[in-house]
Amino acid sequence: MSPGRWPIWPSRRHRLVLPFTSHFKSEPVDCSKSSTLELDTSLMVDGDDALREYAQTNGPVPEADGRIQIGYIDATIRFESLLHPGYTSVECWAATSGMSRLFAWSANIRKVFTDLTADSGGVCCLFDTGDGAPEQVC
Repeated sequence: MSPGRWPIWPSRRHRLVLPFTSHFKSEPVDCSKSSTLELDTSLMVDGDDALREYAQTNGPVPEADGRIQIGYIDATIRFESLLHPGYTSVECWAATSGMSRLFAWSANIRKVFTDLTADSGGVCCLFDTGDGAPEQVC
């Protein structure tokens, strides 16, 4: 496996491999004595109007295939969800306010997170806009 790409086993049946760092270090992470795992990552997302506008004003250069890199994204994996014991939760949030607004505006970013949830066997994907409103089910 290449540096910065480590497997995560959310359960005994599923294995999820993501490119990430933990506290900006690319090395194996021992989470055997912790109830959480902190990750930092970037995602490549197919461009939509909101992403292209963000790229024009905030600098990520679209790839030749139209995808745009979004990151850093901070993620916390809780091996036992605070709200739903017996389930693991993955909480992701944008590193900047501008990225937070982009997460709310871009349908393609939402699709990435809902697809990741479905592909890893997740049962629910909630989107928190950060404005105090109730979370939205995606």
